[in-house]
Amino acid sequence: MGAQANVLIIEDEPIIAADLAYIVKELGLYVLGLAKTSAEAVALAKLAPVSLILSDIHLADGSSGLQAVEAILQEQDAAVIFITACPQLAP
Repeated sequence: MGAQANVLIIEDEPIIAADLAYIVKELGLYVLGLAKTSAEAVALAKLAPVSLILSDIHLADGSSGLQAVEAILQEQDAAVIFITACPQLAP
């Protein structure tokens, strides 16, 4: 992951986003930004190279973390971890 690992967090629940940001910082990584919507995520990803994306799947405004990640990965390479509380998506 290079010299500085930039992590983009896509999460619409403020408490969960803050918890994820805390964990990322504790691991010595840099939080590029917290996005609540797909559009915010794509805009933040244009600011700097992203090493890792932590993304919710369903966002409160009706947009999709899946679509945001797909758009970002068309522009740059990044590792992705999807996080969801949606029981229908559990294995």
